[in-house]
Amino acid sequence: MGKIANSILTSLLVCGLWCGCKKKTEDPPKETFGKPVLVFPKQDEVCTTGQVISLTQSTVSFGWNVVPKAEIYTLYWKDLLQGTIQEKNVSVNQTTISLGRGIPYSWWVVAKTNAGAETTQSETWKFYNSGPGFKSYAPFPADAIAPIYGKVFVQDTKSVNLSWKGADVDDTDLKYDLYFGTTTSPAILRSGIKETAVADIPTPVNGTYYWRVVTKDNAGNSSTSTLFYFKVGIY
Repeated sequence: MGKIANSILTSLLVCGLWCGCKKKTEDPPKETFGKPVLVFPKQDEVCTTGQVISLTQSTVSFGWNVVPKAEIYTLYWKDLLQGTIQEKNVSVNQTTISLGRGIPYSWWVVAKTNAGAETTQSETWKFYNSGPGFKSYAPFPADAIAPIYGKVFVQDTKSVNLSWKGADVDDTDLKYDLYFGTTTSPAILRSGIKETAVADIPTPVNGTYYWRVVTKDNAGNSSTSTLFYFKVGIY
């Protein structure tokens, strides 16, 4: 029995040494589900590469990077003049759409699995689809930076800071008219300013406040933003 016990003990020791010296196998890195990165049409530029269909329509090609594990992409595009949003589902990272000529658009892409278990969204870019006879293009409608759309401030907040972003394909100096008030037709607060922020705007009463920005360029073109709003003391 002593010999058998010694044999078993020796086998266990040898196994322990072998297992201890064996290199640990690491799990392969988990494949991440990244965000789509937009490629074309380029940000804040005029798209001139499409095929002209008519005086009012031309094709625009959209492209973005391949997202690992993504099985379907949804391309969204927004007519910045009408405010309408459309979408198209594709299984590859590019597609072609027929769009109105001489119109500014924004676009973004959502990548997801077929079951929708994982979803990511790209940044939002803007571009102009080139139009016939256009020598200059109106600025893009301004985007609100702060407050975010629909933000709720605590009760009795006495002032807020407003900021926004403007862009123009013609690379001209931009000026802004800021409208602000407690109705959906706010009155002008500042006119012809170059800054993209105004601080310490009074909010004397609790309620809903509305604001919008009109962007103007040196050629006399202008664009009007969406009507933004925030709330003070209303939950």
